[in-house]
Amino acid sequence: MKNFWLSGVILACGITFSTCSHAESLSKEQYDAETKRIESEYLATKVRCISLSGLANEKCVADADFKKQTATTVLNRKYSPPANSNSHLGTVKIDSDYLIAIEKCTNKAPKEKDECEKTAKSNKDEEFENFKKQQETELPKPNKIML
Repeated sequence: MKNFWLSGVILACGITFSTCSHAESLSKEQYDAETKRIESEYLATKVRCISLSGLANEKCVADADFKKQTATTVLNRKYSPPANSNSHLGTVKIDSDYLIAIEKCTNKAPKEKDECEKTAKSNKDEEFENFKKQQETELPKPNKIML
């Protein structure tokens, strides 16, 4: 179950980043239809999660939430691609990596669990700082015109 869940998350990330590189504009009707499709898939997945209990239920719900957030981000980027849309996708990936790391910590002994969660938090903070630095270097600098 754990490997299947991780595979699903990795697959969703791959689809997200590959689809985002091919931004195309959508009509309002297409956007509305996709929004309804995403919402219905999300609700269907959450209904399937009800049959699970404990940690499996939590993982299922977290996976459903991640997939919905990812699909919504991709859809919004296709509908109206802003200059910094990849910025939000990067933070979604960092957050999903953090959630996966926290889920891996849940089955450990209390002392190991605390250490594992601290490591996951520090890794998340480090990834976020690196991402911010990368975004700063990729953004064009405004030209200063001297009068």
